[in-house]
Amino acid sequence: MADLPSDRVNQNRAFLIASTDYAGPIKISEKYKSRTSKRKCWIAIFVCMVTRAVHIDAVTDLSAAAFIACYERFIARRGHCNQMYSDNGTAFVAAHKELARAFKIWDVPDVHEHLNKKGTKWTFMTPAAPHQGGIYEAAVKSMKYHLRRILGAKSYTYEYLITFLVQIEAVLNSRPLYALNDDPNDMCALTPAHFLIGEPLILPPPISVPTQTNNSLKRMSNKEHYNVSGNTGEMNI
Repeated sequence: MADLPSDRVNQNRAFLIASTDYAGPIKISEKYKSRTSKRKCWIAIFVCMVTRAVHIDAVTDLSAAAFIACYERFIARRGHCNQMYSDNGTAFVAAHKELARAFKIWDVPDVHEHLNKKGTKWTFMTPAAPHQGGIYEAAVKSMKYHLRRILGAKSYTYEYLITFLVQIEAVLNSRPLYALNDDPNDMCALTPAHFLIGEPLILPPPISVPTQTNNSLKRMSNKEHYNVSGNTGEMNI
C-alpha cells in the first residue's frame, strides 16, 4: 500500500481540506393542493480529509448553479475550504450517466472562477481510478446503509429528506475512530464530532405522539428513524 497523501496526515482544522461526491437520484414527493408529484433529488456528501467528519446536503438539480449553491451552503456552515477533491467525470459513466454529464458541466471556467474567488482549489482524481477517492466512497456507502432503512420503498418530501440526512450526518460524525485511553472499562472514543463541537453528537429522543392521532408527526416519531446502528452496508441509489 502506498503512503497516504500529505493532505490526509497533516494537522488542519475540520473541512479545510475536503472531498465531495454525489449519490442518487432518489425520488421525493411534492404536494400542490390535492395533487402529489415526484421528482428526482441527489445527495451531496462532503468529507474532511483529515478528521473524517461528514457534511451531507441534498440538491434537486445537477446544474453548475445548483452545485455552487450547495457549495455555498457547505462553506457557510463548515468554514472556508482550501482544497476540494472529487471524482473525475469518467468514473461515473458506467453507473451514473447523469452524474457524468453533471461533472462535465461543473468543470467549466465559470465554476472554477467562482471557487477561486472563495480561495478553493478543485482537484479531480485520476480518471478510471475510483480507489483514489476511497475516503468519500466509504462515507457514501455508510450514508446509504442508514438511508435505505429509513426510506425503504417510500418517498418523502424534501423537508423530511433533509431531516433524515442531517440525522444520518450526526450518526456518522459520532462513529468511533480511536480509543481515548487504554482503560478497557472506558467506553469513550475519539469521534469526528470531537473536532466539530468537542463531543459526540447526540440525537434528541423521538417525540411522543398519541397512537390515535393521524398526522404527519407520526413519521417523525417512528423509532426506526432514530435507532440506527453504526454498521455499514451498501445501497444502490
